[in-house]
Amino acid sequence: MPTEDEGFTEADSGTESERLTRIEDRLDKLAAAVARLVPGSHAEAQQRTEQRLDRPSTVEEQVAAELAKRDQKAAADRDRESARADSEDTKTRLAKLEEARPEPPITWAERVTWGKRR
Repeated sequence: MPTEDEGFTEADSGTESERLTRIEDRLDKLAAAVARLVPGSHAEAQQRTEQRLDRPSTVEEQVAAELAKRDQKAAADRDRESARADSEDTKTRLAKLEEARPEPPITWAERVTWGKRR
């Protein structure tokens, strides 16, 4: 029901097109108010709906998507295992390359008397 606060009375309703325009304006204001109170809910719902509709609809497409996921996971696991093996290999090679303690020098007495042979 229109009130006098809104600038018109029932007697001053005008033509049908003016009345329709006023109702559409109020509907737009109401939609804007709802959008301010609940921001993004319509957009999020629309996005979920679009995602659901964009999903593969045939069994063949769904199986192909699952196989692709499996292959990606297997490739990632292989890469991770390869990196771990390379790291371990590098560590073992590095351990072999560590410097050994130098042997004590042969003294003159040992050399002359054929004391300690190596």
